[in-house]
Amino acid sequence: MPVWRRQRQSSAVDEREKRLRAVYGPPPVATLEACLTRRPRRRLLVLTSALVALVVLVDSVTALYLVLTPARYTAAGCWWWTARSVTDITAGSRGCIRGYVAAGGLLGNGTDPSDYRLSYVYEDPDTPIRKIDCPVVPGDWLVAR
Repeated sequence: MPVWRRQRQSSAVDEREKRLRAVYGPPPVATLEACLTRRPRRRLLVLTSALVALVVLVDSVTALYLVLTPARYTAAGCWWWTARSVTDITAGSRGCIRGYVAAGGLLGNGTDPSDYRLSYVYEDPDTPIRKIDCPVVPGDWLVAR
């Protein structure tokens, strides 16, 4: 490319730059300090706050679940929320049952004496009776299999 053409192109770019700077001002300074002090974009801020709100919501639901779910006397493989209530049990039913312990080896639907109750045993009825250490007392909840 001839030298006179290079100079012409370079001067055309300089003229264009002068016109643009006259209208829009000087070019932005891209320094490290300018990048660090720049405010975060609104969209990023909205997404971050939405993510934080979602995490807080999940944590609060998990905490509420842990507070409301009884877990002290639960049989292996059973869960309080999926175990059937005492009133839902019929002859020949299988699976987990939940209720509140009542005096005399009974499992009730609640702690009120007028609630429906069901008899339960810790051992197979055909085995010899021996003294069983029972940690539950009347009024405690129980999930049994």
